[in-house]
Amino acid sequence: MSESQRLQELVCGNRELKQANEILCNASAYLGPAELDRRPE
Repeated sequence: MSESQRLQELVCGNRELKQANEILCNASAYLGPAELDRRPE
């Protein structure tokens, strides 16, 4: 595998990780307050 191919794979993987991180951050922001509202009984 050439260096340029490896770099392209890393760039693509980084893009996917950023998208997944954004989804998780949005889910956390949405679900976080709901979890704080629940009180253990």
